Amino acid sequence: MKDYASIHEILGMNWSERFYFERTSDGFAFGNKSSHMQNDGNVADITFDISNNKVLANMDVNGAIKNLTIFRDTYRANEKPEGWAGVWLHKDFAEFGPYRFGITANGQEWNPADFESRTGFIDNIIPITATKGKGLSVSYIACTPISADGMVRPRGS
Repeated sequence: MKDYASIHEILGMNWSERFYFERTSDGFAFGNKSSHMQNDGNVADITFDISNNKVLANMDVNGAIKNLTIFRDTYRANEKPEGWAGVWLHKDFAEFGPYRFGITANGQEWNPADFESRTGFIDNIIPITATKGKGLSVSYIACTPISADGMVRPRGS
């Protein structure tokens, strides 16, 4: 993946042709026409997962955060199954969500879930949702930040 000069440059890139979910007034569509979800009709469980190995965000088809899991720490286990080798650890996680949001523009409240939208990937890696309707057009990306050298991965406290 290349370095980008601005968010505007990222938003102007082509979307993946096969990996997207689209909600229109006619219903739902998927980039992958052979997907079993195409004819299933149950889109409530579909998520796009975004992670930096410390934070995992499950983004729903409306671009909202359905679940947020944050890795906090690892602890040595006092017991392990008898006869099993290795170092046994317990992992501490915290979970939050869902996080839905609205948009206020020109003094008017908008719920992105009420509009046609498309959620997919730019450069086959950057999750993006574009929403449009009733004079409003918004594109937003979701990411879990990580430093260029991979050493800093914000995870909250």
